[in-house]
Amino acid sequence: MNGTITSVIPRNTPTTGGNSTSANRLASQLAIFGWVSTIIREGEPIPPSDLILAWNAIQVGERLIHTGVDPRRIVVVWTGTDLWEGLDRDPNVLNRLEYVGCHIVFTETARARLLERASHWTDRIQVVSPGVEDGLFRPGQSAECHPPAILVAGGIRTVKRTHWAIDLVDRLRLGGLGVELWLAGPMRDVTEAQLVSDRAATRPWVRLWGEVERSMMPLLYCQSTVVLNTSETEGVSNALMEAMACGAAVVATRIPGNAALIEDGVTGWLFDDAYEFETVLPVIMKDRNLRQRVGNAARKQMETQHGALREASVYAHILGQKAAALTLNHKAG
Repeated sequence: MNGTITSVIPRNTPTTGGNSTSANRLASQLAIFGWVSTIIREGEPIPPSDLILAWNAIQVGERLIHTGVDPRRIVVVWTGTDLWEGLDRDPNVLNRLEYVGCHIVFTETARARLLERASHWTDRIQVVSPGVEDGLFRPGQSAECHPPAILVAGGIRTVKRTHWAIDLVDRLRLGGLGVELWLAGPMRDVTEAQLVSDRAATRPWVRLWGEVERSMMPLLYCQSTVVLNTSETEGVSNALMEAMACGAAVVATRIPGNAALIEDGVTGWLFDDAYEFETVLPVIMKDRNLRQRVGNAARKQMETQHGALREASVYAHILGQKAAALTLNHKAG
C-alpha cells in the first residue's frame, strides 16, 4: 500500500541538519515505492496526508498531539536527544505519547531503552537502520591534505561538544603532532558557539568552515585525515555515516549511537576520554595503510547495511501497514 505522508522536522533545523537530511533522503527514496512526501517544520500548517512522520518525539511528536493531531496518524522517529536526554528530563513524555501506534528507533539499544520505560510498547517499536546517500557520498580521487587535518562535521551545539574537539587536538599538538582541526557546520547554540569561537580565536590551526553545502561535504571527508565525533549523545550520526561511505577513517566517542555504528578497530575507532584519544590518534594519523584498511571496511558496511533504498523499503512497509490499519479502523467505525 502507498499514500501520502508529511514529514515534520523541528522548527530550528537548518537545511544541513540531521533531521532535515534524513527527512529529505527518505522522501526521495519513498517516491520509488509510491509514497508522495511533503516536508515541513513544526508549527507550519500540515497539508492533507494519510500519515505524519514526526522527526523527534518531543520537539515534534508531543507538540503535534498538543495541537490536536490524531496520535493514531503519527509515526514518531526517536532521533537522538529526545531518547538519550529527553526521557531523563521528563519520563512522563511517554504517557503523553501513549496513543501513538508506531515508534521508530535506529538501533536495538535504542529499542531496549524505550522498553525499559514502556514495556507494553513491544509491538509498537520498530528498528530501522538509517541510510546514507551512497550516490553522493563515496570515495573520491582527492588526496589527503597536508598538514593532516581532523574534521568535525555537524552543527555546533552543546550536545556535540565541539569545543572539546579543540581541546583534544590541542593536546595532540602539545605532544608534537602537527595537525589542523576543521569544523564544518553552522553555529546552532549560543553557549557552545561562544566556547568554540573563544578557543579558535587563539588557535590559528582551527579552521571554521561554517555551514557547508552537502554537495561539498564528500570533498572534505575525503581530504581530511580523520573524521572526529565528540558527541555526548547521538541517535545515529548522519555525518559519521557519510564519512564512512566515503571511506574515511572515523573516530568517535563511545556512546550507544556511535557504538552501534562503529566496530572498534574494524570500521573505525571509539574512545571514552582524553587519555584514550591521545593514545590512539597518533597511531592512526601516522599509518595511512591502517586508515585505508579501516576506511574500506567502513565503506563496505555502509553499502551492505545502510543503503538509502534499503532504509526506504523498510519505512514503506511500516507505513503501508500503518495506513492499512487506519483504513480498517475507519471502516469499522
